[in-house]
Parts: sequence; C-alpha cells; structure tokens
Amino acid sequence: MSAPRPGAKLGVDKSFFIVYNKDVRLRKGENKMECEAYLKEINSIINEFTGKFGCKAFLNEDFYYYPALEAIEYTLDFGRPSKPNREFLTSVKRQKPQVKLNLFTWCLLHELGHHATEEDFDEEEMDRINKKRARIIKTKAHLPYYNLPDELAATTWAVNYANTHREEVLEFEDRIYYAVKKLKDFMSTRFPKKV
Repeated sequence: MSAPRPGAKLGVDKSFFIVYNKDVRLRKGENKMECEAYLKEINSIINEFTGKFGCKAFLNEDFYYYPALEAIEYTLDFGRPSKPNREFLTSVKRQKPQVKLNLFTWCLLHELGHHATEEDFDEEEMDRINKKRARIIKTKAHLPYYNLPDELAATTWAVNYANTHREEVLEFEDRIYYAVKKLKDFMSTRFPKKV
C-alpha cells in the first residue's frame, strides 16, 4: 500500500454508505466546509472506537494498518460489491461470527486485529509471510491472501471481538451509520445526480 494521502476520494455502497466526493464542487466554499464538518464527525466516532486500542484512524482510499504509526487507514468507498470484498467476507464467515455486521465494520475490526496481533509474529516469520503475500498479490487471488497467517489472525481477532463485545460493536456501527447518513443527506440535497 502507498503512503497516506490526505484528501483522497470518497465514495460508498448503497447498502450502507452512499457518499461520493469525486466532484470538484465539494472542494469549494460552503459545501466544502459543511462536508468537512460531517467527515470530522465520522472520523471522531471512528477514532473514539479505535482509540480504545491505542490506535488512530484516518480517511483515505482503502483499509490498511500502518504498524509504525499505530494507525488505520479507512475508506468510505465501497462501490459495488467486489470480488476482494466478497472473498474477505467469506474469510469472516469461516470464523463463524455470532453477530451480523456490515462490510465497513468488519474491515475496521480486521485492521484493529492487525494492531492487536502484530506482536504474535516475529520479524523472520513476517518476512516469510510478506514474500508469500507478494507472490499472491501478483496472481490477484484474494482468498489465499486472507488465509495468510497474519490476515487470518486479524480476522479471527475481529470475529472474536465482535462475538464477545456484541453490544459495543453494534452501537458503534449504528453511530457510524447515522453520521454517514447525515453526510449522504447533505450531499443529496446539493448534488442529487451525484449521489
């Protein structure tokens, strides 16, 4: 993954989030300020949750954990369900979750799982995993990627956390949903054809 890029595009899927920031009009005047206020609220909710684990979060173009920064990059851009997302959810379902969560919440919990399990792997083992990861990425096969030991550990942690902290996770998901819904409603009044 590339280094964080502030101000990256936004977007999301109709099943949960519907936000698009591909239009330059959002970057000008009052729309920019209002849009940034909604995004700040969303980021605050996410950081309140991730902060419990000593981890920061910031909006960007993908989900990714940066160990050196103890930070999670997250996105609101899901578009149509993609093969990688479906295969990620397949890896989640294999862990037999006892709570139904949306893709965003599972992705965020998975990245928190990397944070929580990073010390389970020594440097030599991570080198081996990363070499295997590089080979898998070249093939564009996603299911084997999610079966890598560190990916599997992160997903296992995510499912275990969701199963044992059900109410907390559902409350977090509801808070994010309503914060994003406010942004979506704002944008649909300004740019009805873009949302």
